[in-house]
Amino acid sequence: MFKGKNLQSHLRASTPDLIPTLGFMMAAASVSECKVGKVIIGVGALDYHPQYSVTPQSIASFRQKHQTILTQAEEFAVELECCTRDGRLNYEGLEALSVVVQYNSEDLKTFSLSSDCGPFASHLSKLPKEVLSSAFNALQNLSLTKVTLSETALVRCLMTNRRSLKGLKLTGVVISGVWDRVLSYIVNHMFLEQCVMSEGYQIDNAQRRRGLRANFWHVTSVELHGQEEVRVGLSEYLGIQTAAREAERVMRQREEEKEQRQEAEREAKREEERTRQRAKTKDEKKKKRAEEREELRKAPRRSSRLARPQAG
Repeated sequence: MFKGKNLQSHLRASTPDLIPTLGFMMAAASVSECKVGKVIIGVGALDYHPQYSVTPQSIASFRQKHQTILTQAEEFAVELECCTRDGRLNYEGLEALSVVVQYNSEDLKTFSLSSDCGPFASHLSKLPKEVLSSAFNALQNLSLTKVTLSETALVRCLMTNRRSLKGLKLTGVVISGVWDRVLSYIVNHMFLEQCVMSEGYQIDNAQRRRGLRANFWHVTSVELHGQEEVRVGLSEYLGIQTAAREAERVMRQREEEKEQRQEAEREAKREEERTRQRAKTKDEKKKKRAEEREELRKAPRRSSRLARPQAG
């Protein structure tokens, strides 16, 4: 199973088993004297139980036994299940992931992280800062798919790997902050050879607290190759998104104004109907009072005729 000089480790484990299972794989690789070139981990999610928590003892044991093996890998990929079966966020998975990532090689070349999270506040849990820690200082390729992180954490990671990073792929990423500043940093300070972006969202703390969906920041995808194309293309992309958002804002404003006009027209018709009903009711009351007066006017004369004595 572990013959040869290079090992690509494919592992999927539920959260409580992640660190011990990965430790087993690393121990097997150590015994077989394989060099671990690539590690792929799937972090599953189970319903909560206290034993699922990552303990200091498990961290210490993992670091002591397997740090040397894990730091050999030049490529590290993670697939994270966002929620448990009962809909609770997979906090334990994020915690375990933070531990494992810290012991990657400082010369790690490729890091990719994907999850099944959507852009809804109920599904958003920002990545712990350790996941994109300063331990990554020589990345050549970074890929993030359907994850939520702060603007500061992403820019710090880009800054740390500014000179080495050549490929960047961001798909369905939710930024707690402002995308424009992230892209401006890439344009002004990075030397990317490839940049792929699609479905960007951003959200602020007020939106998260209110349980709102993240805002759709950019509505088009972009794939750029070559330093000059990346630099120029992202600059144009920023302008396109600004124009697209402005067009969307104008369209939304027009739709709101149209809806307001339609509502005003509906309200005018309702008021017209209310006025008509009031007039009708008034006429009916007037007619009824007239009939009552007429009845009262006639009633005494009938009584007088009845009371008149008959001739003897």
